Amino acid sequence: MSNSAGPQKQSRMIADREDPWISVSLLAENAYCSRAGIIQNETGLDDTGEELFHLGRGRQRLVFYDFKQLVRALKRTFTFTVCSIIVLIFSIVAGQLLVNSPALWKNMVQIGDLELHVSWYDVAQASFNVIMIISLICVGYGILRWLYIYLFRYLPAKWARAAEPNPLHTEAQTVKWWGLLNAGFQVIRPQDQYRDVRWHLAGCPWRVLVKGNLRIPVYKKRPNRGNAGEKLFRQHYARMAAYCHLLEKCENADSPYGIILFGDSHIGITVPCLPGTKKTFHDGLIDARKTISYSKHFLPPYPKNPQICVLCPHSRRERYTGASVCGNRFGWIPPNYRDAYAW
Repeated sequence: MSNSAGPQKQSRMIADREDPWISVSLLAENAYCSRAGIIQNETGLDDTGEELFHLGRGRQRLVFYDFKQLVRALKRTFTFTVCSIIVLIFSIVAGQLLVNSPALWKNMVQIGDLELHVSWYDVAQASFNVIMIISLICVGYGILRWLYIYLFRYLPAKWARAAEPNPLHTEAQTVKWWGLLNAGFQVIRPQDQYRDVRWHLAGCPWRVLVKGNLRIPVYKKRPNRGNAGEKLFRQHYARMAAYCHLLEKCENADSPYGIILFGDSHIGITVPCLPGTKKTFHDGLIDARKTISYSKHFLPPYPKNPQICVLCPHSRRERYTGASVCGNRFGWIPPNYRDAYAW
């Protein structure tokens, strides 16, 4: 690897042919901890633009980030409710016919003795009663779900005040997701990684907001623990500057800031792409190249501040074996938040 300027290079950022490709997630992990960067590189996972380990797919509670998703959820819930009503009506009508015409059911099963006839009648009656109860529960659930989505998801999103951040502002600004969409931004879900061939950099933000010539990357970050508020660290600034760089290169558009959403909320803040932020990104990219290039020959030192290991997903230990990804990879026992619970 050569970082020295030469006549064939315009800047230190241009990668040599043998330099490794760096994903934005690897860049951010390496800015957090070089050992985390190596693990990220060895797993080979593409950048997704969100901290899936902390958010978890199963914990999302009717969270929507697009009006099309809201309308689709309302339509599906309505269809489910209508189908449940149809089944409920059928079960009621069939049950009444069964009660009013028991001989009809007995005539339908002439094989066997009288006890068999009574058994079939009782089974049919019990079955229709069960179907009726289940259908009634489904109807109630569908109505309540539809009202919840409409009253507490759709209407607040539709009535949210339109607000667009100032792209020239040098300080972080609080933003509301639905306010951005009502201000005219369109939501794009990237289908592939953005790539800068000259810098050997690849990444994919969670969403991209598009308005005119603006391309705003969006990243979903896990909410911080405790009451300290939502804090950003070096890896977050490097990540957002990297996304802005990729969008400007690949889309030939302006990307003056990025947006970070916290957890499953619709509240976030802007991260202006300032010279200091760009320098953090540039230094982080150079450092990530060195880390990955030397990882086969040298082990990175222990973290200077072991506290960063406490909430790191790579230090998460198995419940029964006590093994962790970082511990297995580097032959040590990293501190973890589960130490406080003795497992």
